[in-house]
Amino acid sequence: MEKSFFRLLRQIVLLGLRTSVLACVIFSTLERSPAQIPKRINKAIELLSQGQPIYYTMANDKSYEGGKKMAQTWADYITYDMEHNPLDIPRLARFMQ
Repeated sequence: MEKSFFRLLRQIVLLGLRTSVLACVIFSTLERSPAQIPKRINKAIELLSQGQPIYYTMANDKSYEGGKKMAQTWADYITYDMEHNPLDIPRLARFMQ
């Protein structure tokens, strides 16, 4: 009796998993309207894909406050020089906060 209960429970769970996977496949293949297509997170890639130019600026103040100021920049992307300075990951993390 106990084994048949667990077999039935297992079959129900597997059927639920199969149904969930099938629903995901079906919904992921449906056509989306242009309003539903998300914009890229990376603004530079989005502009390049539209054939637009992109502009950059350099991060001179690499502190947390400098990062806050750079978040409001006019530029499409920020260059943070790590080639000509010592590698300082905690400083980079503070800048990116």
